[in-house]
Amino acid sequence: MLQTNGTFLDDEWAALLADHQVLVGVSMDGPASMHDAYRVNRAGRGSHAQVLRGWRALERHDVPRNILCTVHRANQDHPLEVYRYFRDELGARHIQFIPIVERVHASQLAVAENGWRKADGTRLLYVQEGHHVTSRSVDPAAWGAFLTAVFDEWVTRDVGSCFVQLFDVMLGNLFGMYSLCVHSPECGNALVPGLTFPEEGDMNNRWYDASEPYEESHFYQVASYVNEHDLGGMFVYALDRDGRNYDEDLHRIVPSNLLWTKTAITESQGMKLETAKAAANHYLDRMALRQATVRDNGVSVDEARTAVEKAANLYEANKAVLGGDYGEGFSDTYDPTLEAGLLDIDTSVLMQQIDKATEAINADATAADAKIDLRTARDAAIDGLTSRIYTADQVAAWSAALKTALDATTPTPTPDPDEDNDHENDGQENDADTETTPDADKDANAGNKSQAQPEQLSSTGASVNAIVAAGVALAAAGAALALSRRRA
Repeated sequence: MLQTNGTFLDDEWAALLADHQVLVGVSMDGPASMHDAYRVNRAGRGSHAQVLRGWRALERHDVPRNILCTVHRANQDHPLEVYRYFRDELGARHIQFIPIVERVHASQLAVAENGWRKADGTRLLYVQEGHHVTSRSVDPAAWGAFLTAVFDEWVTRDVGSCFVQLFDVMLGNLFGMYSLCVHSPECGNALVPGLTFPEEGDMNNRWYDASEPYEESHFYQVASYVNEHDLGGMFVYALDRDGRNYDEDLHRIVPSNLLWTKTAITESQGMKLETAKAAANHYLDRMALRQATVRDNGVSVDEARTAVEKAANLYEANKAVLGGDYGEGFSDTYDPTLEAGLLDIDTSVLMQQIDKATEAINADATAADAKIDLRTARDAAIDGLTSRIYTADQVAAWSAALKTALDATTPTPTPDPDEDNDHENDGQENDADTETTPDADKDANAGNKSQAQPEQLSSTGASVNAIVAAGVALAAAGAALALSRRRA
């Protein structure tokens, strides 16, 4: 999940977030007049237009998204206007409302009212302490009235179509299903510890959370703690600083392969090193099918495999594929958690079929039409296997299509006509082998004239010689019978 003010979101960011299926929470406090009251940029100008632009970019790319709205003095008296704006104008279907209560000591109240800036312009680090609150804070009675008005609207027309976190949490609590730490009897595994970065410009603080060696980094310490204590997850502030450091990256935003964040996810979920290596090699296997067309690979498949084999921890296994920074690895978009989920889908048969199809396409003996069908089926299988995710049913469908195309390249055996003629001429060959006599020579022409009729019987499977022999035997038997009658 990513929580952002949305001011720097554009189509490129939205496409990346969509590709990784990142849930994005956008901070917005209602229509421009209410949002811009306190959400301003460094120049003091309202940020609503920039936030709305970012929201629309997420919308265009179908990124999972929700609204986080802080309720304060500027919007507390307009609950339905705020709620309807999110629901109807933005099309938001998941909304969170959070009350703003800025506690402060009396000695710091003037500085707090000035946006936590001293007279010389330096910022004061805000801490949630003190018995006073700023004028920006929501009035307690107004907060209650705000929730009541939104609930009445929601319960009469939006149940099941628009989800308000606080209402869902209260409903879950009625059934003993606690999902939000602040409204639970105890936090338990709902606790989400994390890393936060200090205020920019604070010379007493720096961020070195993503510094090698990995197992000495803050990322590892928090992620491993989450796993060991079965907590709810890990919070990381500002993904654009993944793998960055204060001295070099304070004044720039550059692309990131999110190596540290992806590793923190696998570490906090307890992924084994063997699984991480298997996932990395599985990714390399399938992406090698199109390595020549991968635009972001900085190393070869073999180089990445060697690095995977040498990996001693999750960070090194992931770095073997992603590289140490954007553009330095085999792929900038590799997701070890997602890849591990594909390990149980058997693609071995399909991979073999792809190899056979490639051989057949390159073979001169394969007909041109068959090559077209083979190339279509093979390329569809490769596109599917090298996509971000696929299912077992899809693999089966690609395999079936390739099998059909491959079977069409195998010629069907046809009978040999010469072999049938050899069988039909067997009787003639045997006759030719017999010794002729002068009497037989005299009757040769007569034998040739009558030869056509015995040959017709060959279609029944009977031997011509056998039929002639049977006839001779019957004639001899008839002659013998006549002779015996005469003697009698």
